[in-house]
Amino acid sequence: MALPLEAAALGAALLFSLSGLVDKVALTHRMGSGPAYFFYTNLVFLLLYLPLNLLHRPLSLPPVEQAAPVALISGLTFASVWVYYRALQKGDLSTIIPLSSTRPLFAVPAAALLVGEWHGAQAPLGILLIALGALLTNAREGVPLRRLLAPRDPVFWLIMLGNLLIVLANTLTKPLLAHVDGYDFVLWRYGIWVLLGAALAPLWLRGPHRDALARGWRPTLPLAVLSGLIIYGMLALLFHALARSVQITEGLLTTQGLWAILLAALASRLRPGSVAEEHTPRVYGTRALGALLILAGVAGLLLLR
Repeated sequence: MALPLEAAALGAALLFSLSGLVDKVALTHRMGSGPAYFFYTNLVFLLLYLPLNLLHRPLSLPPVEQAAPVALISGLTFASVWVYYRALQKGDLSTIIPLSSTRPLFAVPAAALLVGEWHGAQAPLGILLIALGALLTNAREGVPLRRLLAPRDPVFWLIMLGNLLIVLANTLTKPLLAHVDGYDFVLWRYGIWVLLGAALAPLWLRGPHRDALARGWRPTLPLAVLSGLIIYGMLALLFHALARSVQITEGLLTTQGLWAILLAALASRLRPGSVAEEHTPRVYGTRALGALLILAGVAGLLLLR
């Protein structure tokens, strides 16, 4: 019996949030550097995914005519994930993951301007709900509402930059996946990321980041492997769901914000300090409301048009 689409999409959202929790613990207690952890996990994931892929398909290289798009997309996603890890190092898990769900803020205008795709009369309302939800997920103790409406937190803008980059990458990825296998594409992408990371290492893997990598690679290894296995499972569920319906999958993936808030709240209560955040129930409630508004806005854009 095939796994239902909704279960696969919700499972992928939960696993993505769970991988974020593992990454936050690793960054807080094992490595302490977003750039170093990004480079290290890319290498671990590549070495992990290569044998996993070989279990059910032969190794292949991208077609020559697709090599340039694969390289460009990999470069854009490299930049977006680098930004994500920097934000995760500096910010709260219960803020970062919900903010990562706000990509339609960029995707809808880009689709309208670049390819003439309009999401209907509900598009402005959906964008407004997503924007309001994004602001509420940035709630914290002692920050008045007017400050939320004009966020100055650099982590907020880091995630917005990452969302913009991933929207550009996804726009190019959709036609590419008609010609290549999704698992192969993931493997090629991590290979290119490792090469890019190694080539750029003299620029960004210096000083404290280099020291963090040298000091933390061994104790971080179990968590990096665990994160890689979780993400591989997430990709399996994601590809299964996307093959059935892109719109429903994208809408349900937005629940990752709610999962992340729940996981962060539980971790902060059960093991204080484990994820470097501990807030009042009111703050977590406000962030959950923001995640629900993002979910409603995305559902309005993707499911009701």
